[in-house]
Amino acid sequence: MSSEQFTMQSESYYRGVVRRLRKNTYGMVGLGVLLILVLVAIFAPYIAPYDPNLPIPTPEGRSRRWQPPSERHILGTDSIGRDVLSRVIFASRVSLSVGLVATVITITIGIIIGSLAGFFGGWVDTVLMRFTDTILCFPVIFLCIALATMIRPSILNVMLIIGLVYWTRTARIVRAEFLRLREMEFSQAAVALGVRPGRIIARHLLPNAMSPIIVDATLRVAYAILMEATLSFLGVGVQEPIPSWGRMLHQATSISVLDGRAWLWVPPGIAILVTVLSINFLGDALRDALDPKLKNI
Repeated sequence: MSSEQFTMQSESYYRGVVRRLRKNTYGMVGLGVLLILVLVAIFAPYIAPYDPNLPIPTPEGRSRRWQPPSERHILGTDSIGRDVLSRVIFASRVSLSVGLVATVITITIGIIIGSLAGFFGGWVDTVLMRFTDTILCFPVIFLCIALATMIRPSILNVMLIIGLVYWTRTARIVRAEFLRLREMEFSQAAVALGVRPGRIIARHLLPNAMSPIIVDATLRVAYAILMEATLSFLGVGVQEPIPSWGRMLHQATSISVLDGRAWLWVPPGIAILVTVLSINFLGDALRDALDPKLKNI
């Protein structure tokens, strides 16, 4: 089978993927919720009723701190008088941007290492996979916390830390696909014709290995959002006054807030739950659509 024939079969396959994905109710619900979240993040300045970083004074000049949900403040105000709803809306920008950028870094590193290991094999595969195994020896959460404490906390650093730690699974997936694809006829023919390895990887193997990479990338976004929330909750992620769902949950460490001011931590908690659940719904739907045999596994 030639590369062109294989590609034509792939195009027909992806049309079937789209058709199966549309029939998946949970996947469509997840996709719809994610689209709404993206629109909320994009148009946050026009949706949020108040500035998320500034306390809201009363007509007498006093702060509106610790106010419960009301008609004026749907989700109440926080400890310094900032509108909780506005902060939840703007925090969606942080979570989604961290999730997407960190995933791009993760997938890029994973594809580079996995493709080199799977295509060349031999000592290249051994060195790269032993390096991957070394990274896997460290608990991911502790590795992220250690890196975050050694550098200045910021959104960019959080993106880099998560992206530089979570690539190992992607590398293994890409390597496994390349080990399978390099034994196929079109790949062997390209090697026999003297096509450069970089061209074989980029033009022949990688496009045909995208199915599991797409599923993994979708789930990586959810992991990155959870990790950003964890780091911010622990105080080594996004810093004040930038709104972050994880940083807002940090207020729940106080007994008085947990017991009597649930409006401060329930909204960001629900936002994280809905976002991650929607991404997982979409990821599961993509997995079932890309490989229907896995649907009941």
